[in-house]
Amino acid sequence: MSQVFKIEHRKDIQLLRGFSVLAVIFFHLDKNFFSFGYLGVDIFFAISGFVISNLIFAQLDNNKFKFKEFIFLRFKRIVPSLIAYLIFVQILSYFNLDHNNIVETAKTSIYSLFFLANIHLSRYLEYFAQDTEFNLVINLWSLSVEEQFYIIFPIFAFSMEIILPTPC
Repeated sequence: MSQVFKIEHRKDIQLLRGFSVLAVIFFHLDKNFFSFGYLGVDIFFAISGFVISNLIFAQLDNNKFKFKEFIFLRFKRIVPSLIAYLIFVQILSYFNLDHNNIVETAKTSIYSLFFLANIHLSRYLEYFAQDTEFNLVINLWSLSVEEQFYIIFPIFAFSMEIILPTPC
């Protein structure tokens, strides 16, 4: 019988996380100097998918997975910081941006609270365009994608567990 074990803390994964965060920071500091730094987001997505899918499959294998608890823990970890960030950014935008950018920042902030910023932003904004520097919450598209994964993947994993049960 094959069993899925939860992966414990791994230094190599933490190192990759750190590298991906630094790559994104350097990209935003100077796009010409670190022109492929945005790929740090892709690395971070891959790491997150690996870690979360392992957690879900290990809990499913042990009949300990609870969707409500999983979602609650994810939201509890992310939402307080998100709300603090959005309040800070809205205040900052009020003092530094024109009326149109304040309104767009507020709209994107509201979509971000429902983890739909990626969908909202894709309707009117090109991520690598010059005018994105005035959108102080444009980077929240990636948080929306991550949270959407947290909602959709457990459903997929649970359905796979039903369709393809672990052999004895």
